[in-house]
Amino acid sequence: MPFNISSELLKHFKGFCSSLEIIRLLVYMKCRFSLSYPDLEEMASIRGAKIDHATLQRWVIKFVPLIDAAVRKRKKRVGSDSNISALKAANKYLHKDQQIEVRQVKYLNNIVGQNHRFIKKRPKPMLGFKSFRSAKITITGTENIRIIQKEQIIESNNNLSTFANFKMLMVA
Repeated sequence: MPFNISSELLKHFKGFCSSLEIIRLLVYMKCRFSLSYPDLEEMASIRGAKIDHATLQRWVIKFVPLIDAAVRKRKKRVGSDSNISALKAANKYLHKDQQIEVRQVKYLNNIVGQNHRFIKKRPKPMLGFKSFRSAKITITGTENIRIIQKEQIIESNNNLSTFANFKMLMVA
């Protein structure tokens, strides 16, 4: 199956010796799984691709911001603002004694914090970061994959795998 990519992203892939499919797969694997760059280098060599771990890091730093932009464009709106406005609209048509109340949760921060527990687990086995910039980009990639996993992307297909939905972002 040929690798399809949007013309907007294609210009960023020009000049690389490796195939676009390999780049996409290894960047996805870095963001999706708790792998260090030497681990990814070993996995690539098992598949017959000779790629240095420093090259893998350059790919992540170059392509994760592009992936982030694509995810942010298509992210579904999630949050309490839309829920509260929906409740206000529903209450407008209900009798006073039937109106719905918004109940405040005392430890709401703990509930919200649960959303980030998977992201917090990822950096530990990645052998540490040398700079804040590379840490920020790598964690952004991990967050984007998590957004795709939770099906918070407009036009995502629930029947497809996370990787298939990730590929769709790069085609559109």
